[in-house]
Amino acid sequence: MSMFVKGRAYEAIPALEGARRRMVVCVGRNGRRIQLAWIGDLTVEDAQMCEAREIVQPKRPDGVYTVSSAAPLDIQTAAPILDLVRRREAV
Repeated sequence: MSMFVKGRAYEAIPALEGARRRMVVCVGRNGRRIQLAWIGDLTVEDAQMCEAREIVQPKRPDGVYTVSSAAPLDIQTAAPILDLVRRREAV
């Protein structure tokens, strides 16, 4: 039996012939509800230590960003909330 594993990347194959394939990462699960992050871009950066935490500063076409290991996002909590918001907008 093969199951989605949190943190692992997967290929998303489109139903429409000729459409490009995409990459997704399983960021969480709650029973059979799988939370996927769609990867539209990927960068590889060197991490630096700054006051006992890792940071990276990727230079992107739209600017320079700072990403700190001390400020993770709780995707496990955010995904169900986003799902509720989307359902409400559809009404």
